[in-house]
Amino acid sequence: MTSRRGGPERPAARHPAGAEAFFFGACIGSLFAPEEDGGGAGGAAHAFLRLCERAHVPVAVPDGLGVLCCGTPWQSKGCTGGHRTMAARTLDVLWITQEVLTHLRD
Repeated sequence: MTSRRGGPERPAARHPAGAEAFFFGACIGSLFAPEEDGGGAGGAAHAFLRLCERAHVPVAVPDGLGVLCCGTPWQSKGCTGGHRTMAARTLDVLWITQEVLTHLRD
């Protein structure tokens, strides 16, 4: 069994009826957040989604979020090919959700 290091996992997909927003949890939160201690807090992305649940605001999370990326890490390192690939994948997901009025990102 391999050990996972780094921050919390990105949120799982969710598609609630009547979603008012679409949440794209960034990979940066998982890469640079403190390692989880088993308490299950889940970091800022999970805290935000819990807050939305408490406020009765349905928020969608895309399928396959764990392999999507806004492209910033690629672009900042000069990896233009990787940046274009990640941007295209992410834009495909964002276009699918264009009927949801608000796109949120941590």
